[in-house]
Amino acid sequence: MKTELRQLSITDGKEVYELLQQIPAQECGYSNSAHGLSYEQFQAWLIEKNDYAHGLHMADWMVPSSEYWFLVDGVYVGNIRLRHNLTPALRSSSGHIGYAIAPAYRKKGYAKLMLQAVLQEARKLSLNEVMLSADKDNIASRKTIEACGGQLEKESDHNVIYWIKL
Repeated sequence: MKTELRQLSITDGKEVYELLQQIPAQECGYSNSAHGLSYEQFQAWLIEKNDYAHGLHMADWMVPSSEYWFLVDGVYVGNIRLRHNLTPALRSSSGHIGYAIAPAYRKKGYAKLMLQAVLQEARKLSLNEVMLSADKDNIASRKTIEACGGQLEKESDHNVIYWIKL
């Protein structure tokens, strides 16, 4: 099995578009703002997300973030987002990393491989640790985070917060 983490490019095409249409708009705390867009809207979305990776044209509450696609044997199976830093609001609820695997590719261990790959990208940003959150009942995500070294910091009625030292 060959895996690859590929950073968003403004030239990404139909394969990425189709992946993002498979991932729900909102699921287990993950937001996929490309879901339901037309292909033309998706192309503008790529430019916007590329700008965000460079800290451009963002709302005041936002931080730079990079989008990545995860491929297994050349097939797009997941999306993962890495925020370059945290605001106090992000520190209290969301974290540095959010990810989703398309439903057809779940329960194959791909989320763990994808998270491990993006942790290498976090190191390149000189992050010493990263925060991730998950819905309290999302056992699959919790196991993924823990398998990658996640240490539980706190648990509320609805979500959990983990930190991974890099």
